[in-house]
Amino acid sequence: MKKTWFLRSIAFQMPAYIVLFCVLLTASIGYIGYGEFKNLSDIEYVKSSNQFAYTARSFINAEKLADYARSGKPDDEWNETMEKLRYITDIGNLASISVTIPDTEEYASRIYIYDTINENVLSGAVPHGIGEVESLADKSAEYKNTIALIMELGISHSESIPHASMGGYVTVAIPVVNDKDENVAVLTVIKAMNEEEFLHQRYLRSTVIASIVITLLIVVIYAFMTIFKIVRPLRYITFETSHFAQHGGTLTGTLKHVHNNDEFGILAKSIEKMSVDMTEYIDKITHMAAENERISTELNVATEIQANMLPTLYPAFPEIKDFDLFASMSPAKEVGGDLYNYILLDDDHIMLAVGDVSGKGVPAALFMVITKTLLTSHAVQHLSPAEILETTNNQLCENNAASMFVTCWLGILTISTGELRFVNAAHPHAIIYTGGEFKYLETKANLMLGGMEGTRYVENTVTLKHGDRILLYTDGVTEATNERNELFGEERLLESVKKTLAMNAKGTVESIREDIDLFTGQADQFDDITMLDFIYN
Repeated sequence: MKKTWFLRSIAFQMPAYIVLFCVLLTASIGYIGYGEFKNLSDIEYVKSSNQFAYTARSFINAEKLADYARSGKPDDEWNETMEKLRYITDIGNLASISVTIPDTEEYASRIYIYDTINENVLSGAVPHGIGEVESLADKSAEYKNTIALIMELGISHSESIPHASMGGYVTVAIPVVNDKDENVAVLTVIKAMNEEEFLHQRYLRSTVIASIVITLLIVVIYAFMTIFKIVRPLRYITFETSHFAQHGGTLTGTLKHVHNNDEFGILAKSIEKMSVDMTEYIDKITHMAAENERISTELNVATEIQANMLPTLYPAFPEIKDFDLFASMSPAKEVGGDLYNYILLDDDHIMLAVGDVSGKGVPAALFMVITKTLLTSHAVQHLSPAEILETTNNQLCENNAASMFVTCWLGILTISTGELRFVNAAHPHAIIYTGGEFKYLETKANLMLGGMEGTRYVENTVTLKHGDRILLYTDGVTEATNERNELFGEERLLESVKKTLAMNAKGTVESIREDIDLFTGQADQFDDITMLDFIYN
C-alpha cells in the first residue's frame, strides 16, 4: 500500500515528469540538430568537391584531349598533368578524378583521358588507361541525360549518393572547355563521405552524453526544489485540510512549519484564517438555521391564513342553481400576490373580482389582503363597479411608500337578467363564451389600482345568456414559461378553454391548469397562477 501511495504521490510524479520532459526535449533537440548538421556537412562536401573539380580542370590542356583520345599515347605534358591530378586526389582524400570524352551522337560510350584512383579510399580499384573506351549501355537514361546536359549546355552536375563501403559519396561533373569555348570533355570528381560519417557519429555521442548530464543535473536540482519548496509544504497543507474537514474546521498547528514566502505560505495563512472564520460561520449558520425554521413556520401559517381568506367552497353557493362558479390560486412562493373573490351582494347580484399585485412574496401578500378587504367592503355598500375601484384606488394611493399597485378585473352580475357591468383596471382581458364561440372580452383598459389618486374608471356592460360563461385569470397563466423559455400565451389559453365547453366550472379550471403544467414541464413557476370560471345557467 505504501509503495502504491508513493507512486501516486507528487514527490514521485513531479520528478518523473521532469525526467520524461528532459528526455523528450533533448531527444527532439538532438534529432533536429543532427538533421541540420548533416545537411550542412553535405553542402560543405559538395562545395569542397566542386573546388577540387575546378582546380583539377585548371591543369587540363583542353586542346590536346582529342589527340590523346585518337593516339592513346601519353606524352610529357600528359604525365605532368596526371601527377598533378594524383596529387589533388591524395591531398583532397578524393576517391578519383577522371576526364572523359563522351560519344556526343548517342552517348553510348566514352573515352578515358585521365583517371586517378585513391587506394586508401577505393582499395583494389584499377584506373582506366589513356584512350580506353567504356560502354555506357548499362547506364540509365538519367545518367546519359546528365552527360548530355554537361556537353551540350555546359551545365555542371553534383549529387550525394549513398554507398555501403564509403558511407556515401559526392560526385561532381563539370565540362572541360577549349579555347573556342566548346565543351570537349567531362571532368568528374568523386569524394567519399566516410569522414562525414565519422563526424556524424561523434556529434551523436557528444549530444547523447551532454543530454544525459544535463538531464541528471536538472532532475537533481528540480527534485531538491520540489521536495523542499512544494512537496513538504503541500503535505502539511493536505494533512491540515483533511483534519479541517473531518473535525469541524479545527487545525492541529502543523501549518506553522510552512515558512514559504510564496503561494504555499499564503495558502497556509489563508487556511489558518479560514479555520477561525469557519468556526464563526458555523455559529452564524446554526443561528440562521434556527431563525429560518422559525420564519418557515410563520410562512406556513401565513400560507394557511391566506388560503383561508380566499373562498374555496365548491359549489360556491349550493342552494343557487342559476350559475356555476369555481376559482383557485396557486402562489409561486409560500404566499402570493394574486387575489380573487366572489360574494352575493343580495338575492339578485353577485360580485366577481380577480387581481394581481405587483411583486411577490410577503409584501405582495399583505398588499393583496388590503386590496381584497377594500374591494369587499365597498362592494357590500352597493356601489357600482367603477365606484368600487375609484374608492379603492384612492385609499391604496394613500401612504403607498413602496409604490405597489394592483391590476384588477371587477364585475357585478344581475342574476335575473344576465347583465354584467365590469371594469378592467389594466388586467388581462377575460375570455367569454357567447353566441357559440370563445373570444377575448376586449375593452379599453383603465389605469391599475394604486397608480395615481383620483383616477376615473370606465364601466362596460355585457349581457350573458343561458349557457354563456366567462373566464377570469391573471398573467401568471399566459406568462407560464417552459424549459425552452417559451410563453404559454393567449393563443394556447384560448385553445385550452375551447376544450372545456362540456365541463363544469371546476373541471374547466383544473383542465386549463393541467394544460399549463404539461406545457411548462420541469420549469419552475415564476408567477402566481389564478383562475376564476363562471357559467351562467
